[in-house]
Order: sequence, then structure tokens, then C-alpha cells
Amino acid sequence: MAGYQFIHYEAYARQGKENKRSLISIAQEADRTSGSHPHVITPQPPEYLLGTSFVEAAEQIVAAADKSKVNHGGKPRKLRKDANVGIGLIASHPTSLNDIHSLPEPDRQRMIDDVRDWAEDVIIFAQNEFPGLVRAAALHWDETHPHIHILIGNTAPADDFQIIHKGEQARKRAQGNDRTGKGKKAGNDAYVVVK
Repeated sequence: MAGYQFIHYEAYARQGKENKRSLISIAQEADRTSGSHPHVITPQPPEYLLGTSFVEAAEQIVAAADKSKVNHGGKPRKLRKDANVGIGLIASHPTSLNDIHSLPEPDRQRMIDDVRDWAEDVIIFAQNEFPGLVRAAALHWDETHPHIHILIGNTAPADDFQIIHKGEQARKRAQGNDRTGKGKKAGNDAYVVVK
């Protein structure tokens, strides 16, 4: 496939912060809930490829996190509200919508079908990276490039909640319990390599 492609994923908590949105907020944007997508000039409903609602999936992830525990120093504790519990993944197709719409009709439809095939491949990639955790996926056709949103998270409560973000897993392994500057640097370096 010619051109640049973009894939990005980020972990989100049940509760947002001043500079970071919550998992529910990200799900509302993906569902195109009114007022949750100020960057989209003419919003259109998503084309769901897996599931029927990002918000419902996010609510299930949040409910499971509410009932989960984390093993902290050998003791089970409630999960912090700002602990990352789900992942939002976005992949953008390299062909712009303007380029797609400028094609003659048979070619335009073929390109739309190619984008849908590409989106299915992205879902398969996400399912391989996060087995059993992909909850919703939808194509958006209302920005400059077609792109897919995928929501990832655990919907079953856990007695020892595990981080699912690969970069955060690497950071935790590298840093361990070392809260010194050296430990934090080792964790951040490991995060960047995996990310």
C-alpha cells in the first residue's frame, strides 16, 4: 500500500485528568456522541465492524475495573480511579477521502472496499496484540482520511488486575519498585522502545 500509514494507541483511566480524557470520553468521541468531537466539522455515524457501541463497551470495562483488585505489596487493593483500564487504538488509512471521492465510480467503490478490507486487517492485528480484549471497532468517514477506532479492555473483574498497554508493561518490568531517577529512566527507556 502506497503512502504513509498511522496507528496510535493510548491507555485511558475511568477518571480523566486536566490534560487527559477518560475512557468513557474517548468512547463518546468514537460513537460520535453529540458534543464529544469538536474537531469534526460534519460528523457522520460510525460504520461499526465489531460491536455496536463504544460507550457500552467502555461502561463494561469500567464496571469490571470497579470490581477488580490489584495486588499491591502482597495485599489486594481497589484499583485507583486514575489507573489505566482500557486502550483506544486509532489507525488512519493513507488515502485521503478527497482522493477517494475524486476517482471515477468503479474505482471509487473499489477503493472503499479496499479501505474496508484494510480495516478488517487492523482489527485482526489488534486481536492478535490483545487476545480476547477487543470490544468495539468502527470506521469513520468524516475526517480527512478514513480511519478506524478500536476499543480494548477487560470486561471481567480480576483479583489481580494486569496492565494491558505494552509500553506500560515494559516500564513496570524495567523499573520494578525503583522510584529513583535511575529507575524511572530505565522504565521510560523501556516504554519508548516498546511503544
